[in-house]
Amino acid sequence: MLDHFPLWATTSLSAKRALPLHGGMYDFVIIDEASQCDIPSALPILIRAKHAIIIGDPRQLTHVCTVSQRLDWVLSRKTGFSSSHLYPSRFRYSDKSIYKCAVVALERPPILLDEHFRSHHDIINLSNALFYRGRLVILTDPTKLLSCFGPTEPAIRWVDTRGQVVRPPGGSAYNEIEAKRVADEVTHMVDQLHNETFTLGVVTPFSRQQHLINEYLQSRIEPSVWESTKLIAATAHKFQGDERDIMIFSPVVSEGIKAGTLYWLAETPNLFNVAISRARSLLIIVGNLAYCLQSNGLLKQMAEYVHHLSIEAELRRAEAESLLASLAEKRLYQGLLQREVKVTPKWRAGPYETDFAYMDGDFHLDIECDGAAYHLEAGRQRRQDMVRDARIRQLGWEVLRLPAWKIFDDLSDCLNQIENFISRKRPAIHSISNLPHADD
Repeated sequence: MLDHFPLWATTSLSAKRALPLHGGMYDFVIIDEASQCDIPSALPILIRAKHAIIIGDPRQLTHVCTVSQRLDWVLSRKTGFSSSHLYPSRFRYSDKSIYKCAVVALERPPILLDEHFRSHHDIINLSNALFYRGRLVILTDPTKLLSCFGPTEPAIRWVDTRGQVVRPPGGSAYNEIEAKRVADEVTHMVDQLHNETFTLGVVTPFSRQQHLINEYLQSRIEPSVWESTKLIAATAHKFQGDERDIMIFSPVVSEGIKAGTLYWLAETPNLFNVAISRARSLLIIVGNLAYCLQSNGLLKQMAEYVHHLSIEAELRRAEAESLLASLAEKRLYQGLLQREVKVTPKWRAGPYETDFAYMDGDFHLDIECDGAAYHLEAGRQRRQDMVRDARIRQLGWEVLRLPAWKIFDDLSDCLNQIENFISRKRPAIHSISNLPHADD
């Protein structure tokens, strides 16, 4: 057979049935996903080859092992592998993959395959920053990604969902409200893209959350859609080596989560990497944004990255729609977005256009960025703006003006002025509006 078919593909566990036990029968063996292959499973392949090429990602998941490290140590002593030269530095079944074994055997750095062609820049750049020290060169062809999302939209979206984390005795954590919201997002994607051909997946670190999501999806998604989109809701282990056009990540991190569970998440960076890097065109994170921002480590870094992406996307949208008339306005808008002060650029107050409008109930604030012309005492622009401000105040608005030079010189102080102005004025407005009417 080898005379006619020199190239064979098999799994490591199928070698016994498929191939004779002849040493060196192949010139080369290539073991892919080697970081997820334990050493004993690789031996039947290696014995049949003259040379080996080991390909894997040490920043992704290793094999699942039910043997404890204590039992591993006992067995190693019985079989003569307890020498410090061999165990655990070179061989240990419980947590050493054939990839790690090969790296030690080489005694030189492995070759990094640093060119990435699969995922949108926004998606893979998160993994690149968190796990690969920025060494990946992203060469993804955008024409191969889904084209149904706007050019100004980020490829990672955060759907802010609070919920409560529950961890029953002896079980894994789950967040029921988050699971329902994940099902909502899946349904929304299926409805929105019903004319598109795409694949879809849901990933979570916790098996109980996986089952809960599947329960909600079973009653909502038609069997034909499950098949056409290759829809699956599973833990990260199921997705290693796999991909989807759209992935939804349910981290199950919110109020009620135990410190030990958070610690486990922080100590499993490879699981995190797999979870956030399976998407090609769009990654949707459904979780408690504020809680993650207040956490430490990977959760915080992920939340900050997505928050930054949303700000950059909003700036691109505002510029594309010509809503920012100057660099000072762009800088101020960016600062307001970072502090989560929700304003609308170029909102109309009666016949007048604001630079930025802050609106909360009965309280309306016009925030203006003043260029050099406004600050000339005899300037025509200044006189016109003073009259304009008086007219806007007659419509029930407050007006706050900030000089452009100040925005560039001390943005933080300008943002503080805005927040202080809002906090001073807003309570007074609300206290009036909340008074009972005469006919109550």
